[in-house]
Amino acid sequence: YSLENTPYEVVIESGAIQRFDSVQESFKQDAKLSKWNANSYKGIPIFSPTTGASLGIFVMINNSPFTKFPNSDYLFNVIALRAGAEIESIHNLATLKAHEKQLLDITHNVPEVIYEYITGEDPKNNRFTFVSRAAEEIYESSLEELYENPEAVWKSIHPDDYDSFVKGMKSCSKNVTTFHWTGRLIGRNSYKLRWVKITAKPQPQGSNQLKWHGVIDDISRIKYIEQELLYAKKMAEDLAASKEDFLAIMSHEIRTPLNGIVGITDIMVEEATPDQMEYLNLLKFSAENLM
Repeated sequence: YSLENTPYEVVIESGAIQRFDSVQESFKQDAKLSKWNANSYKGIPIFSPTTGASLGIFVMINNSPFTKFPNSDYLFNVIALRAGAEIESIHNLATLKAHEKQLLDITHNVPEVIYEYITGEDPKNNRFTFVSRAAEEIYESSLEELYENPEAVWKSIHPDDYDSFVKGMKSCSKNVTTFHWTGRLIGRNSYKLRWVKITAKPQPQGSNQLKWHGVIDDISRIKYIEQELLYAKKMAEDLAASKEDFLAIMSHEIRTPLNGIVGITDIMVEEATPDQMEYLNLLKFSAENLM
């Protein structure tokens, strides 16, 4: 709504209460005042009670004169202050909701599972108070199912890793320390094996309860690469060992006949003719060089 050339503009610019007589002089032909058959007008600026910024105008228009009573300006100012507080509250609430939506959108779109989980003395009362959408892929369950049946996450732990998970949770619950665990989960429908890394920080609540704020990261790809590297390392080590064995065997197998050749050549040299010596020296040189 444009405030240009209206009584409201005067209120905004002056920052003070404007009454009918002052408005009537400035805006004798104001279409809205004529349409409403205005006989009285009161405009009060609305300011933010915290920052002092202008938020709008509180206006009262009537087709009859205002009934005058003591402290009327004071009461109108109180109403304007309350209106300012309400407007600011609405704005703050809208901003807060926008930030909450933004945070929720970010949380639900990151690849890691972000969750808030409550544990207590009775495991039946354990429950999620929040879990991000990435959990649907890891646990192969909808968020509604995880909220309704939180025990599903415990049942998905690989049997060989279950004891270490429970032992770690109990220890961290007792000492109220951050929980770190790496293990395997089994998909509910596909039975696919996943490696996950879980980190959760406990926060004491009433009734011997703990609120866990945690992150679950799917590290299956990292584990696969680690296993590939270990396999490649073992293959390299086996190859190196085979090479050493081969060289040791070949060295022994070659050295034995060479010793015979060199020995016999030395014997033949003692009785060789000059013509034979040339060939025997070549033979001895080659054998010793090969040795």
